[in-house]
Amino acid sequence: IGGAGVSAAELDSALSETAPILDRLRTHHEKGELSLLSLPYARDDLPALRELAGRLREEFRHLILLGTGGSSLGGRAVVGLRGHPLAAAQDGIELHFLDNTDPHSVEGVLAAVDLSKSAFLIISKSGATPETLAQALLCLQAVREALSDAALARHFYAITEPGESPLRRLAERFGFFVLDHDPGLGGRYSVFSAVGMLPTLVVGLDA
Repeated sequence: IGGAGVSAAELDSALSETAPILDRLRTHHEKGELSLLSLPYARDDLPALRELAGRLREEFRHLILLGTGGSSLGGRAVVGLRGHPLAAAQDGIELHFLDNTDPHSVEGVLAAVDLSKSAFLIISKSGATPETLAQALLCLQAVREALSDAALARHFYAITEPGESPLRRLAERFGFFVLDHDPGLGGRYSVFSAVGMLPTLVVGLDA
């Protein structure tokens, strides 16, 4: 493109080198093995996510998202389309993204919100991310002390892949709601799934 771009011959050469790779990707896609290419067109998961997002807006004033890397950054980027990482929906729910274990950040958010009006969404594909589990344990303890053990099932939600994991065990122990994370989808591409779409719907954007 432009005077400094590659020549037609260089482009043809590059395309011939990448052709086998593209063929392999097309084959994986046709077999349904590349979620990252199909999820942008998926719609069947949105009704359930809309229902959950509506429940969160109705019941809580704050949604605190716990996760690192792609588990946090994708949702944060999409929510930022409203103009700010701390985006408020029309009825006032605020999203807080905690993407590390810095005690100042975690304790600052926990001290600033009314825990009785706060929900926590724990996101870890493997269910074993150390930083995310550390965040979750701190938040669980804070809610237990401020409210009760019985309140944990109402205030905590998780997104993690099916199968045995520390996060699944936490969810089973305290009874909080779990959404399945696609095992074939990771990192930044998880924004196309509930990881990115649930925060999007919570703030009133069109997923």
